[in-house]
Amino acid sequence: MLRVARSSAVKGRAVAITQLKAVIKTAPDDLRDHLRDLDGATLVNRCAGLRPARGEAPTPSPHAKRKPRPGRLADITAATKCTLATLARRIHQFTEEITDLEDDLDSLVAETAPTLVAMFGVGTDIAGQLLATDGDNPDRIASPAAFVHLCGAAPIPATSGRTPNRHRLNQGGDRQANSALYRIAMSRLRHDQRTQDRRNELRVLGKTNKDIMRILKRAIAREVYQAIKTDLINPETGT
Repeated sequence: MLRVARSSAVKGRAVAITQLKAVIKTAPDDLRDHLRDLDGATLVNRCAGLRPARGEAPTPSPHAKRKPRPGRLADITAATKCTLATLARRIHQFTEEITDLEDDLDSLVAETAPTLVAMFGVGTDIAGQLLATDGDNPDRIASPAAFVHLCGAAPIPATSGRTPNRHRLNQGGDRQANSALYRIAMSRLRHDQRTQDRRNELRVLGKTNKDIMRILKRAIAREVYQAIKTDLINPETGT
């Protein structure tokens, strides 16, 4: 459930950031020049602090139930500042939601699956996805091979009369779990010497980059399966 809320907040923040940068590109020259060289948190904070110029506030009705509205925006620059400030505050709100949700996820995932989190290249987000994949399919996962198939990391035969013993990437299975395995593999290819040595061995054997990634993801999926089973095994029943 927490991952659902976090995913929604991440997507919302990404949309707001894209919109903010698009508005800056079409902003009046003086405002655009003021913000052009800024980026990241500095840009968002600067936009959140913009105060658009407004005309005189309308006289409130004595019978009005809503609070008095501010004065009309003075010009296009004021309208642009209002838009940028609104988007920046929205980005701040999404960021706070993401931070709070990640704090909850960090503690829950670390408590539930310490062995999985300790694996090289596995963070809270990746571990949470793999746990969700495993927990949603308890009847389908009876072996490491079943988990590999569920993650879409099992090889699919692509043999023809002219190309024997060939395989292709599996496009089925849980694509979010497959993406998590890919992220682990890429992290290890950059920073793990053992994985780099394995890649070099496979290249010597004539394997393509796609073949190497398929082999690495399958091996990682088996390692993940064993880690999850170690963390979730019931001491009383042994299952």
